Amino acid sequence: VKEHDLSTPFYSSPMVADGKVWLFSNSGTVSIFSSSNFNKITSFNTGEKTFATPAFSDNMMVVRADKTLYCVKKTDK
Repeated sequence: VKEHDLSTPFYSSPMVADGKVWLFSNSGTVSIFSSSNFNKITSFNTGEKTFATPAFSDNMMVVRADKTLYCVKKTDK
């Protein structure tokens, strides 16, 4: 078992997809961890409050922020 103190509140549930744990904080910070060892991969801010849990399907992630609906699609390189 591992843990990380992200020092921010969360309403959305953590989601596991594509071998990663996705966490969306209330302030809009997205933290992505490896699901195998829970090491932090990256984080970024959406710029909006985010209270919704993201949904994953068909290589896409959809999440509703305060004023925007984000849809991100994974593409082959």
